[in-house]
Amino acid sequence: MAFALGMPEEKIRFIHAHGAGCFGHNGADDVGMDAALLARASGRPVRVMWSRQDEMAQAPVARQCGWN
Repeated sequence: MAFALGMPEEKIRFIHAHGAGCFGHNGADDVGMDAALLARASGRPVRVMWSRQDEMAQAPVARQCGWN
């Protein structure tokens, strides 16, 4: 995350809330990046929570780009 945002690690803070289990890909990393990008764009802390439908709507970007 720090590398992707070009920031020092000590400037990044995530609070993870446990949710339901997952099948296959776990969206926690993807939603974390969404939150980081939204917080940086808005200049404020944000809370991002995907529904199961959101998580299953499409493949992660890495899979779409053939990175897996």
